[in-house]
Amino acid sequence: MFVFFQRHCRACNKSGEPENLEVFDLSLPITNANETQTALDIFFGNTELDDAVCSMCNKVGFLEEKHRLPEAPSVVVIHLKRFVFDRQKVHSQKDDKNVRFKMDIDLEPYALSPDKEEVSFEFI
Repeated sequence: MFVFFQRHCRACNKSGEPENLEVFDLSLPITNANETQTALDIFFGNTELDDAVCSMCNKVGFLEEKHRLPEAPSVVVIHLKRFVFDRQKVHSQKDDKNVRFKMDIDLEPYALSPDKEEVSFEFI
């Protein structure tokens, strides 16, 4: 499965070319999510890249990255990121909270062209 990502610089207001990344699962963060749809919103939302350098204006810390699905994959594997690295204790800590899985997941808002094709899945 491929996920496209694109970086946008807030300093010069320019976006880089979209790049594709081959992934075998969607590794969803659950620290701020109690259900899979919220975790998908976080994964596909804008992520600020604090230490990244803009290739167009060379400024540091103004980049955002956004992920999108190019099309509906035939299979989606969802992995919940339950381990968070604790820098103070210098080890990983498990987040064992319950995360609700809906029986169907709507991936349409995360597609490159959401109005062309319905991108949703049902758990079986």
